[in-house]
Amino acid sequence: MLPGQRSGLYNYGSHGQGDYSNSQYGVLGVWAASEAGLEVPMSYWRTVENAWLRGQHADGGWGYTPRDAASYASMTAAALATLYITHDYLHARDSQNLERPFVNKPLAAGLEWMANNFAVDSNPGFSGAGRGIDEGGDPTDPWVHY
Repeated sequence: MLPGQRSGLYNYGSHGQGDYSNSQYGVLGVWAASEAGLEVPMSYWRTVENAWLRGQHADGGWGYTPRDAASYASMTAAALATLYITHDYLHARDSQNLERPFVNKPLAAGLEWMANNFAVDSNPGFSGAGRGIDEGGDPTDPWVHY
């Protein structure tokens, strides 16, 4: 994981700002290790959750990095999966109180973004501009867009 303001994110190597694609991959690895019995401190899950919450846009979605202005489906799906994991570790007890229901507002906003924007044939919101993506390729090819 990266230090400082990038805390809770993962990246390629030691430089860069961190991105949500690598970060989801890292979190999934730690989650699998935790499910296999490795003790993971609660502070890890809080740090991860905070990193993803810092990157949520006002529209409820996420971009590839915290700097991205646009939300798009692939990273919003990654964020939702990650926040469901952190929810299980950090907020599961809150969710069990039936007298006072707990609403995870960031998850709800992300799910609403997906409900309003998801498409099976594209990655809504993602243009690929500035990412070295071959924009002349087949727009339905998932390797061009992700």
